[in-house]
Amino acid sequence: MHSNKQLYKFLIKALFLYVLWNVIYHSWISKDTKVEEKMTSSIALVSSRIMNWWGYNMQYKDYYENNHFEYSEIKYNNKPLVLIANPCNGLNLIMLFIGFIIAYPGNWRLKGVYIFFGSILICLINLIRVQILLLNSIHYQSSFEFNHKYTYTVAVYLCVFALWMIWANRFSNRKNLLILNKVASKTY
Repeated sequence: MHSNKQLYKFLIKALFLYVLWNVIYHSWISKDTKVEEKMTSSIALVSSRIMNWWGYNMQYKDYYENNHFEYSEIKYNNKPLVLIANPCNGLNLIMLFIGFIIAYPGNWRLKGVYIFFGSILICLINLIRVQILLLNSIHYQSSFEFNHKYTYTVAVYLCVFALWMIWANRFSNRKNLLILNKVASKTY
């Protein structure tokens, strides 16, 4: 019975945080677009630079309609290759990750550190996903839509799920917390 109570408590917290995030997102963030514009544009910029480093001739450009950010486009040899829109920038995935960590039991200081590094890791995973999509689009165009919609999306969500499982099994555990708190509290 005790474990059911904890499960319900977690689910209620997670649902509350999900609803709160959606209210904040749809009320302010999606209307302003500056946060998402920066994330989306940064992904396109870094992706094109990494591909250039690997010898591909890539450029990126942000597109606006009525002074409202629409998407970033990555070109290969001056031909459109991939569009990156706000839903692909990873922000919602990061917020889902954060919501899970906040809702799950654990030390708040450790949660903060884990959220920080986990969010950076999710950004890196998303950058890798974009790199693979760019290569997929260049070399295997016929499989691009399927891989974009399913393969790489599932792969990214599995990575986030793995981060959740690491938190649940390694860091929220009371024995591991005692050890980590002793290590974290030592002054060097």
